[in-house]
Amino acid sequence: MSYYGNFYYKTPTVGELQAKARKSIERARKKGVIYDPIVVPGTGSQRKLCTNWWGKAWCANMEQYSDYANRLPRGQRYCRNGMVIDLQIEKGVVHAKVQGSDRTPYDITITIKPLSQKAKKAIQERCEFGISSLETLVAGEFPKELQDLFTAKEGLFPSPSEIKFHCDCPDGAYLCKHVAAVMYGIGIRLDQKPLLLFELRGLDPKSLVEKAIANKLESMLKNVDRPSGRILDAQVNTNELFGL
Repeated sequence: MSYYGNFYYKTPTVGELQAKARKSIERARKKGVIYDPIVVPGTGSQRKLCTNWWGKAWCANMEQYSDYANRLPRGQRYCRNGMVIDLQIEKGVVHAKVQGSDRTPYDITITIKPLSQKAKKAIQERCEFGISSLETLVAGEFPKELQDLFTAKEGLFPSPSEIKFHCDCPDGAYLCKHVAAVMYGIGIRLDQKPLLLFELRGLDPKSLVEKAIANKLESMLKNVDRPSGRILDAQVNTNELFGL
């Protein structure tokens, strides 16, 4: 039981919130709207939100911002227990719905400032000459050798000054528990679909891959007439070479 102003408010249980969430999803479905909820596999409060290093890195990066600290634990519980019933990542913006105590879920919008042209160019160049890394990206994973693209200044992970939040709940806090839940939800979604991080920051992953392949082919064509150091000289005695 919590006290707000001149009245007491009964805090709903996790089970009650989950029941409301299921009803909200079903009501939307009947209207032809299909939500894409955040689901944390497993059971229990200790189950991991993210399993891949890039998803964990997103959450760790967010948690280091001291301004967010007091709301993050409640947001994490909301996310872990299935209250983020819809989350859509687009270029520069995340739209989400989080089930709270009301019948209607809250609408959350998180806007992320676009990367500067200088930062975009640096990231593109960093990716273009790492064809093996991009093959890993195409397979749906972030290679460790590109880890510096995340936490570097003007990297793929946004800083607090680059993020704006909006939630239509009555909580006056800039970062309410519903927004915090969505921030964790983004980490989980990126953990599953890492290329969405490029899209979120305004970069086209398909274009990065195509440029990397083009650079690789160009490099190969430049060296096509150069003799390989692995070709045996005609004068080499193969019997002596192999000790025969």
